[in-house]
Amino acid sequence: MTRHQFAVGLSALMLAATLLACGIRGRPQAPLIIVPAVVSDLAAVRLGNEVHLQFTVPEANADGSRPPDISRVDIFAVTTLPEEGGVAPVLDEWLESADPIFTFDVVLPVEPEAGEEAESEAGAADDDILSPGESVIVIEELTPDAVEPVQIESDEEDEDEDEELDEADAAADSEEPALAGPLLSPPLPRVPRRTYIAVAASRRNRQSAAATAPPVPVQPAPDPPGRPVLTYTETSVTIEWSAPDTARLPVQAPVLAPVADAPPDVPAADSGTEESEPLETEPAETEPTETEPVETEPTGTEPLDTEPVETEPNETEPAETETEPAETELTALSAVTLLPLQTPTRYDVYDVSPPTEDAGEEGGEPDVDDTGIPGPLNDQPLNATSHTGVEATLGVERCFLVRTVDTVDPIDRLALRSVASETTCVLLEDIFPPASPAGLVAVAGGGAISLTWTANVEADVTGYIILRGIGPDASLEPLTPEPITVTNYQDTAVETGISYVYAVQALDGADPPNVSEASQQITELAP
Repeated sequence: MTRHQFAVGLSALMLAATLLACGIRGRPQAPLIIVPAVVSDLAAVRLGNEVHLQFTVPEANADGSRPPDISRVDIFAVTTLPEEGGVAPVLDEWLESADPIFTFDVVLPVEPEAGEEAESEAGAADDDILSPGESVIVIEELTPDAVEPVQIESDEEDEDEDEELDEADAAADSEEPALAGPLLSPPLPRVPRRTYIAVAASRRNRQSAAATAPPVPVQPAPDPPGRPVLTYTETSVTIEWSAPDTARLPVQAPVLAPVADAPPDVPAADSGTEESEPLETEPAETEPTETEPVETEPTGTEPLDTEPVETEPNETEPAETETEPAETELTALSAVTLLPLQTPTRYDVYDVSPPTEDAGEEGGEPDVDDTGIPGPLNDQPLNATSHTGVEATLGVERCFLVRTVDTVDPIDRLALRSVASETTCVLLEDIFPPASPAGLVAVAGGGAISLTWTANVEADVTGYIILRGIGPDASLEPLTPEPITVTNYQDTAVETGISYVYAVQALDGADPPNVSEASQQITELAP
């Protein structure tokens, strides 16, 4: 190989390496658009004239990348009537008619340096500034403007209306009269509802997909129940209340009506048996009937002369029978209606006890459900006007309130809760004495009378008092100046030949202590 050929080959190799290093330019890629993820856990619950909203700030972007590009969360609301046919508008149409009610700024925490605490980009804490992953609860107060429904119309609805108008005009121009259809009952009354929508926005104002909460009814709330009354034992609390005057009752329920006291002249309805007692009947008076002679055509025979037939009145003797009232029960007939069965008024019970020392700073808050919104003690609304089985802790103050729950809208069956009743608080004082001690035994010997008994099982029993009397008819007085903590005692202050009567009482640790009833008395003769 000559020097010239070597130079040419080396140049070709360098050119190929340069082309490979630069690569081949492909089609241009669309710019990557990052938007926040959808707001999660959006929930709405109406309590009286307030709607409690809960949501969680997104922690990532829609494509799962972190940290999220998010600057704020907007909450919108719109009040509408139920959609005809059950088809809801698309979210864009909701947002066009909805009003913004809350806006929360979101800031990302700044990564701390070694030995420093994490701080947000905004610095000082602010109630209107949120962080990714934070759970938020906010309350909207319903106003007359908020409960006024608006009409949401889509482009498809406009086209349908134009088609309906064209069809109506064509029918009017037709010479054939329209056929009358069957009479239909009016539609069932529906209630307006309020829908809440949450949207997260990025720093470039790119919006996430919208999240919606189940709608809540906005018609006037029912009346609250009466102030609850609390009773308690050592282990449980019972809450009772009175129903409001406007409480709904169930309809179309079968009613059993006893008819044992029905008057004898009123026949009892068919009770399903084949045999029945005869009834007293009045004699039937019949008028005599006169028959006119019948004229017939001649048939070759002599016509017959028919005389009018006179019938005697049929006199029937009254049946001498007696009927006794049927002792049975009747099922009252229920009305037939096109309306669905009315759900009776129900109730929710809430624990609003103040914080306790053992609960710390977060103790004593009202119970919350899975969404973080204050929830009742009962899993489902109660049909009764009482609630039992609430655990009691003696020495702690407990407070409770009740709300009325009505089911509205015959189709969607929305829950509508009243404002809270008056709150009732009670300090669960220890007013429960221990049980009487059992197993008292007295043994005389050695110039004394020894007593033993079985220890009480109550955990708060702190001691016992010995009672003694002289003679069978004597009243018993305390023998020990202070309670003793053991379950035995020796009485050495006795005189030989005298009968003594003993009993024991238990005391607990309350202030002042509760004293049990005296145990069974036992008599012993001093040695």
